[in-house]
This record gives sequence, structure tokens and C-alpha cells, in this order.
Amino acid sequence: MYILQGDACCTVSLFADARSQSLGALNKTKFNFYFIFKSLMYLHPVYVMVVLIASIFIIGSWALRVCEIDHQVLNRSYWNSLWLVAITFLSVGYGDIVPYTSCGRAIAVSVGMLGSGCTALVVAVLAQKLELSRAEKYVHNFD
Repeated sequence: MYILQGDACCTVSLFADARSQSLGALNKTKFNFYFIFKSLMYLHPVYVMVVLIASIFIIGSWALRVCEIDHQVLNRSYWNSLWLVAITFLSVGYGDIVPYTSCGRAIAVSVGMLGSGCTALVVAVLAQKLELSRAEKYVHNFD
């Protein structure tokens, strides 16, 4: 995971040029994974959230299927694993499909926590997009 973060920091074209590196050095800003993630969330929030949620669904479903394939007949299908991940991610939890192994339970808990975090990010993005601009506030307050 650390290698993936380091590679992402070096390959994002927005921050790889000399101008950005110089400006970052002058302002004592490190171009690490977290700065790039925040910048991308500011520039393209919908795209980043769609990619993040789709990645969690795909990777979580695959990992859950790998953990549960030998121990349960019901979760042998990738679609059943995807269903469990989606329902856990959205905090619905019907209980029709449950993980039986410790590995599967750990993945389900992780997906649930990531779902809560993504929900918080979606709420924050919506709040930012619905906030009035300075000009709109001026027009609204002009009585």
C-alpha cells in the first residue's frame, strides 16, 4: 500500500512538474498521498468518490470471496459477495448472507467502516457544493 501511495505521488501530472514542486517547496508543502487526495477531492469530488467506492466494492467482494470460498456454499458466487459488501457498506445489514470465517468477518467490518467514512465524505462534498459563494451571500443578505 505504501508503494502504491508513493507511486501515486510521483505520477499525478498535476503535481509532477517543476513549477508545482517549486511552489510546494516555497510554501513548505509536501506532495504526499494525503495532499494529492485532498487536492483531487477539491478539483474532482464526484469522480474521486465514484472511483473510491467502486474500488472498495470490487476489492472487498473479491477478498471476501477468497476468504469464504472453502467454508461456505452460499458465498461461493462473486455476486453474493458483492451483495454482502454493498449491504454492509451502506450499513443496511439484512443478514441474509453472513461471513463465517474470521477473515471474512474482518473484511466485513473493514467495509462497514469504509462505508461510514465514504458517507461522511459524500456529506462533506455536498455541504461544500451547496454552500453559497461570496457573491451569492451578498445578494442574499442585501435587504
